Amino acid sequence: MAKKEPDETSDETDKTEEKPEKAQKAKKGGGGLIQAAILAVGAGLTAFATVFLMPGAEPEMQVCATGKAGENGAVEMAAHSPPLEPINTILVPLDEILISIGRGEARRYLKINLTLIMDEKLEKQMADLEPQLRDAFSTYLRAVEVSDFEDPAFYEVLRMQLHRRAQLIIGPKAVESILITDFLLR
Repeated sequence: MAKKEPDETSDETDKTEEKPEKAQKAKKGGGGLIQAAILAVGAGLTAFATVFLMPGAEPEMQVCATGKAGENGAVEMAAHSPPLEPINTILVPLDEILISIGRGEARRYLKINLTLIMDEKLEKQMADLEPQLRDAFSTYLRAVEVSDFEDPAFYEVLRMQLHRRAQLIIGPKAVESILITDFLLR
């Protein structure tokens, strides 16, 4: 038998068969950008629908027109809020705290009066807890630098630090807030 020599035409047909396969792969791979854009639009529409179209909780305060026209003809609005739940808290004033702050020539005196807003069930225990509170507050205040009091934002930090110390002594939910009723730095 005679050996067949490779024919030039068969090479060309092999090459043409490869080209359509590559063209099909190129068409399939080129759609990634379009698919990503469609996915992004779908995600955006889903987020919009979730936020704006789905029913949510009722607002705390509803505003409705009273029907009365004001001086400029605008309809006056009346706010209707849900009834408040009774709050079982009391105001417990603490004795005045007077301490020295700073060292050497920078030494100053701080006079501060505090009032705790707390659960009324603990009113009877306050006589026993007040010395511990005063000690915790005084220890913290002595650690504060005089320059800290010059920053207006520090007073919120001061209130939070005192509140945290009161929660550690009395209980995590017993103290609702602390009021700084008097503050004098001399």
